[in-house]
Amino acid sequence: MSEVLIVGTPNSGKSTLFNALTKGNVKVGNWHGVTVDTVSKPFTINEKTYLLTDTPGIYSLNPLTLEEKVTLSKIKEFNGIMVFVTDFISYPFAITSVLSLYNKGFNVILAVNFLKEFEKNGGIYNKDIVKSFPFPIILSDFNTKLGVSLIKNEIYNYQRTTAYYDKNALVNFIEVPPYKKEKIDKMVLSSKLSWLFVLASVIITFYISFGSYGIGGILSSLLSYGFEKLYILLERFLISVDISLFIKGLILDGIFSGLSSVLTFLPQMLVLGVVLTFIEQSGIMARIAFITESFLYSSGLNGRAVFSALMGFGCTAVAINYTGGLESEKERKRASLLCSGINCLAKLPIFLFFSTLPCVKYPFFYITGVYLFSIMIVFVRLFVTGNLIVKGKRAPLIMELPPYRLCKGKDLYKSLLNNLKQFIIKIATVIFLISVATYLLSSLSFDLSFVSASGKDSILSIIGKALTPLLYPLGVRDWKVTQALISGLFAKEAILSTLITLYPEGVYLSFETVITLTAFIIIYPPCIVALSQVKRVAGKKFTIIYVFILIVEAYLISLILRLII
Repeated sequence: MSEVLIVGTPNSGKSTLFNALTKGNVKVGNWHGVTVDTVSKPFTINEKTYLLTDTPGIYSLNPLTLEEKVTLSKIKEFNGIMVFVTDFISYPFAITSVLSLYNKGFNVILAVNFLKEFEKNGGIYNKDIVKSFPFPIILSDFNTKLGVSLIKNEIYNYQRTTAYYDKNALVNFIEVPPYKKEKIDKMVLSSKLSWLFVLASVIITFYISFGSYGIGGILSSLLSYGFEKLYILLERFLISVDISLFIKGLILDGIFSGLSSVLTFLPQMLVLGVVLTFIEQSGIMARIAFITESFLYSSGLNGRAVFSALMGFGCTAVAINYTGGLESEKERKRASLLCSGINCLAKLPIFLFFSTLPCVKYPFFYITGVYLFSIMIVFVRLFVTGNLIVKGKRAPLIMELPPYRLCKGKDLYKSLLNNLKQFIIKIATVIFLISVATYLLSSLSFDLSFVSASGKDSILSIIGKALTPLLYPLGVRDWKVTQALISGLFAKEAILSTLITLYPEGVYLSFETVITLTAFIIIYPPCIVALSQVKRVAGKKFTIIYVFILIVEAYLISLILRLII
């Protein structure tokens, strides 16, 4: 099988091309949500099969970052066709690397992306010089059928040639225009307005996702209303067929209520995922990294850690996994501390549910406060705990600011489908199993006799009552809350499904308890899957210390809040 390798500058569309050729949906590079490893997948051209490999971006052939080292090591052992992807802004720098690869004997195709954007902004290139390149060069947009077709044609018909070329002519054949929108950066990236830009980005993101009149809030309200009506219909049906109380409770309180309690907030979770994708691809993410660079400096991290942190809004396990892309082990450990405090989508249903309780008078401000509190906690943790247990210098920030771009609807759609797929898989497995297990353990005694869904003598109540005294200082007196927190160690969504299952008549908590539980849930250790990722990127010893720190921190801060309130 012939091999094709995609290399090129960061954020130039390498993974877009990879997905277009292979019909895949992967991301490789140095942005949030992407890996620092290579990804391979077969594809065909005119019934001929190729193995296509995608790689992280490189700025030069002299590696400085972990991504560049991964890519350069792959290049050294490669002997197939290499497609070097860049854009018109990075072309003057990329052409030097391409010519160097060609002169070393590599079979190179140069693919320059974002042609329409380049021409729209007044860019010029010399069409006559295109013929002077000693290797194929394609100027196009690789998220279109035409661009992909041109690439396929060059790969299929590739023949290496040796021809004389004028290096200066090749370097200067593109005249890059100053992008008009760069004027925005003079304002956005100024010292006075930069943090206002970050804050505005966060507030707009949250309101679109969670606000009462935001897209996510409206859709969740409609879905909640639908589930309420469906519950009534299902209850009437089960009564009509005259089944046992145990089976009725299992279906209504164990399965339906447990799953619907999480599914109700699915729209808000999906909207947040789409908005984060837009922030990444529009160029806003890079600006946020640039702005936070100086702030993160004293914590031992650089602005690139923001990518992992923002990915933490999606999934803590995935975010910690992507800290593997940071240069040193010390940075990966610090970034793990950072990611664990970010509220992932799995925690979101819990806080959204808390915001609907009668004791919470201002839901939107509660949700916004939850996220601001979590961000404050992780930075305090970095500056205090992080520097005590993880010492050493950090790597410099090496990245470019891409031009502002409108995110493609197709990419937003793919993000939506991917997040939906992951969520449904978790609902169909982990949450379902925990909901059923919670109902069974709370309905059966140790001799397996039925004691009702919230029976005082159930297996779960006995275990919960034994552990609950540890949480008395935090104001937690009910074993059901204790059990919900234990379930959260397996999957954070399980906290809500457990509460709904154990409180079939409704959850009633005081405002003080809501605040204390919110702080505890934000800080205490992430799920088992996330901890496995901590072990993978930082080692077993650090993982043990990591869990101990989070438990102590969660307990002490929750206790302080309880005393203050």
